[in-house]
Amino acid sequence: MTVTLAAEGGQLQLNAFEPVIYRSLSAGLDHLTAGIDVLTGHCVRGITANRHRLAETVAASTGVVTALSPALGYETACAIALEAHHTGRPALDLIRERELLTEAELRELTTPASLTGRPTV
Repeated sequence: MTVTLAAEGGQLQLNAFEPVIYRSLSAGLDHLTAGIDVLTGHCVRGITANRHRLAETVAASTGVVTALSPALGYETACAIALEAHHTGRPALDLIRERELLTEAELRELTTPASLTGRPTV
């Protein structure tokens, strides 16, 4: 609000309130920097991925059908997603039951790199 009022109160290029604008922006950046440091130190540092749990979550997700749609075809992928949603069963289990893809194809299409389009670290 201070920056807005100081900018409005100035005269074209001769804004006498520029020091106020600078000080307010600088203080805001200092606060953001301190907040990032606290967040990093108390929340982010030390976080590790539970790869097993993440794999379980992906396997149980109906959304994984989106990544499999090119291999299954749109109609089949929609039918699998709808059934998985209504029955509460994992979509991958339904695909395995119907033998729509081999286990090797499923593994390849559901790797983190395939799902995200980014290489795994």
